[in-house]
Amino acid sequence: MKHPEITSLFKYRRLDTYSIQSLVNEVAWFSTPSSFNDPFDCGVHIDDRKIEEAIEHAVVETRKRTGRDINNIPIEELKVTQSDISAFEQFRSSLYNLFQTAGIFSLSEISDDILMWGHYADSHRGFCVEYERMPENILGRQAEPVEYQTQLPSLTPQNVISESGSIDWLWLTKSNHWNYEKEWRVLSPEGGKLYNIDSRIKSIIFGLNMNQDNREILFKVISGKNIIFKEAIRDKYEFKINVIELKA
Repeated sequence: MKHPEITSLFKYRRLDTYSIQSLVNEVAWFSTPSSFNDPFDCGVHIDDRKIEEAIEHAVVETRKRTGRDINNIPIEELKVTQSDISAFEQFRSSLYNLFQTAGIFSLSEISDDILMWGHYADSHRGFCVEYERMPENILGRQAEPVEYQTQLPSLTPQNVISESGSIDWLWLTKSNHWNYEKEWRVLSPEGGKLYNIDSRIKSIIFGLNMNQDNREILFKVISGKNIIFKEAIRDKYEFKINVIELKA
């Protein structure tokens, strides 16, 4: 398992029918990238400035397979034609569509971020689920950390042809504007549906604005499941949230 030091991942939730059913049925919703709040996320930028490079690679590979000389290639074979451009655009479109229909389950390394509580947990009125990450469960086998950078991840057909698994980093790369989220992702072939999650829930964290009635709902929903209850509270001296365990 990569990153064995990460033994918990967190999911911020609002309290509603869907989040309650997810807890009861031990499932998770895998969203499609088209529903994300970041228009650059999973955008699959294919750099058309590199089309000449892609054509040259294709010509060289073809000559290798047919046993032809790759050192003295006629310039005519390397010219970019309208047919090449059309094929390139078709490739770009098909790869984009592939990514837009994939499913992604997003989590975080941290449970005390003020912005994420505000954005994803109903303005701190929701809750946060702590999932156990182990080598044998889905989070240990499949979850990968997002990398944050300033440049769009760029891909050419050459990357896909020559590097096994080379497109994985496209769905794991985001703008560094989002680096505070410390996001991890699990990918599935099809999004917009529920999947079983075999990762044990270690704790439920109540948002600092969650009322007592909603706390009681969660107490009842997951009673008897050996889950620890915690709550987020304001720090007395800093713009900070502290997560503490609730006493029985």
